[in-house]
Amino acid sequence: MSEPHREHHPLGTTAPPNKPCVARGTNETVRSTSPWQATFLALPTELHTNMLAHLDPVSQMCLGLTSSYFHRIFHFIYGSGDQYNIRRNPFDLRMQVSVCGKHFLNYVYEDWFLRDSRCIIWERSLGELLSDEKTLWGCLRCCGGCLKYKPEGAYGRCAFEKGMFLKHKKEIGALEAVDVDWYEGRCRRCRVKLLMVIMERKEEYFGEPEWECERESLGLVRENRGEDERSRELKNARTNEEYHAAKFNYESWESIFKRLCV
Repeated sequence: MSEPHREHHPLGTTAPPNKPCVARGTNETVRSTSPWQATFLALPTELHTNMLAHLDPVSQMCLGLTSSYFHRIFHFIYGSGDQYNIRRNPFDLRMQVSVCGKHFLNYVYEDWFLRDSRCIIWERSLGELLSDEKTLWGCLRCCGGCLKYKPEGAYGRCAFEKGMFLKHKKEIGALEAVDVDWYEGRCRRCRVKLLMVIMERKEEYFGEPEWECERESLGLVRENRGEDERSRELKNARTNEEYHAAKFNYESWESIFKRLCV
């Protein structure tokens, strides 16, 4: 008879080895708040794997982040099949599941028709569900524009922003408190984009995927650019992004941020 603490791999299953819920040699602990939770945690790994595999992706991610044990099961599920390549297509924080459980919105081109449907009621997004998880994000803040978690230093004022505040002091002073909060909830780079487009009235250049509603802002359209300058930039382009920007006559956001030291 095998010892109780040994790893158990049931015959005929594809489940990962059964690990105790409290990892040895770590400070990770599991607090059981009820007999039902204790019963659930005591189930065999194969059952946990089957349960996780039948959940929607948002619930899978949330459960997979509760402990290192479920985290291993989560990656086992997504690493053992070709249904969803998690390395190539990371989970989007905007992901949502409908209340009825029949629809899943992952913000890919095939999902565009679901977004404006009045017949579908959506649960909170993955980002909203995880927004208060301090142990997950630490001191990072979620940007309301790019929806990326960034350190506090990414939200400070830059010289360009201060100059724009002086230039458009009257317009900015007329903003309501809710508009100011909406603006301050964005990182420095997203605020620079807003100032460029809204205050300076610069024209954005958008990518052209299959569906127009998925267009992504790639930069700002360049003005008064001669053909000689364009040819020189095409010749000196070192990356695909630089070549694309030179070819279609726009300055990429990355180039703008670098020029403004943002």
